[in-house]
Amino acid sequence: MLLIGFDKITWGGCQNKLAFIPEDKGGHLKKYFCTEDFDKNRENILYCMKTFAEDTKEICRLKNEEYNECLANRMINFFS
Repeated sequence: MLLIGFDKITWGGCQNKLAFIPEDKGGHLKKYFCTEDFDKNRENILYCMKTFAEDTKEICRLKNEEYNECLANRMINFFS
């Protein structure tokens, strides 16, 4: 979603497109991974859901599309 929403180039693969998205959004993408430490995974999932929701809202606003907060809110509440 982030790569598509902030995609400004028409060439190259995903790895090339990473260089052209805002730096803070690239940091969000790097957090979308898991480790063997469940507590750390839980913290990461909560952080990722919050930033993903914020990023998706921004993309929807830029594209004049409606954003539905239902799923993100349910995930955030579950992991909080």
